[in-house]
Amino acid sequence: MTIDALATEEKRKAEFVSELIQNWEESARLRRFAKSMQESAGQLDLSEQEKNDVQQVIDWTNQYADSLDPLCDLPQSVSEFVRPEEAYSWLLN
Repeated sequence: MTIDALATEEKRKAEFVSELIQNWEESARLRRFAKSMQESAGQLDLSEQEKNDVQQVIDWTNQYADSLDPLCDLPQSVSEFVRPEEAYSWLLN
């Protein structure tokens, strides 16, 4: 591997890990929000419909957090780091 190729690969890895960290932090922020929303809703006198509506938002927020969190699918995250050509076939061209 040439020096330029090594530098390019190091940059890719650094950017990839930075993106993983950003996604992980965002997922934690979303979960904290969902938890706070749950706690706030528990202190209100809500109708069953309102409780269901709030719960839908909480459930969706947690599912979205899971979809962002690289730790929820750690093997995939590691695979993309180690073998990007498998995840991104266009790199082979």
